[in-house]
Amino acid sequence: MIRLSLADAPKATSLERKQNTLRHYVRMVANGQAHALFCFGAGGGGKSTVVTETLLERGIRPIVLNSHLTALGLFQTLWQYRTDEILLIEDCEQSLASPAVQGLLRSALSGVGDQRTVTYTTSVKLEMPVSFTFESRVIICANSLPKGEAFRALLSRCLIYHLELTNDEVLEQFYLIASRGFRCPSGHHLPADVCLAVVDYVSGNANRRLNMRLLIPIFRTVQYAMQENVSWEPLVKNQLQELLPTPNVVEAVRSRQQELRCLRQAIQRYPKSVKDQIRYFVSESGRSRATYFRLKKGLG
Repeated sequence: MIRLSLADAPKATSLERKQNTLRHYVRMVANGQAHALFCFGAGGGGKSTVVTETLLERGIRPIVLNSHLTALGLFQTLWQYRTDEILLIEDCEQSLASPAVQGLLRSALSGVGDQRTVTYTTSVKLEMPVSFTFESRVIICANSLPKGEAFRALLSRCLIYHLELTNDEVLEQFYLIASRGFRCPSGHHLPADVCLAVVDYVSGNANRRLNMRLLIPIFRTVQYAMQENVSWEPLVKNQLQELLPTPNVVEAVRSRQQELRCLRQAIQRYPKSVKDQIRYFVSESGRSRATYFRLKKGLG
């Protein structure tokens, strides 16, 4: 991983480019050019933050539903906010697996012509119609995709975006943040050289999938250790190794990182010769030409 300084940082990191793509889809929903957006990917990629910030830029405060959602609760919410609103459903993977919830969302997002009619049949007396027209929009953020034909039918009614980050992409963003230093809530400031050294340590010792939520707690840990005059490395290492994935997952992550390092070295050594890049990459990584082209395409 190559360090970035403020002077030579690219206009946008890989993470920022991916988040900017998500912003475009959110704006389409905000503009009424799409009824729904489904964004998924491992936690810590900034999905909900990007969605909320983008909507607020347009003066839109979404109706947020999270954690748990019943079919009846969803029906009541759809009725209450049925006109000119945006509903943001997040962290509800278990609820989204419910056929009843999926059915309500399918009806809310598509119908005959442009009329989206939602109906709920129950023996319980409701203080609302059992059927109504829904004219608002929906954005769903999830860590994973529920399985099944019914859910695929729901996805067919949405814009879909997969926001997934590699460890190298997260580290690229870590280095950019670290190059600015970090001011802790207590008012103490960690200078850029300390922050960059911390990210170097993270890069060399991470045995887990990294995400953007990890960096600030680590900087706060380092700030605490420096205040107490103790070594910060053992404290940070413990955070990096917490919730270890299985050895196969660790090996897969390390293998991917090694392939990307070999690719970057090949490009740096032979910037004008694809043939020499391939030769170097295959020799150093033990991977194929096809892997070289797949990884290079992923770098943009």
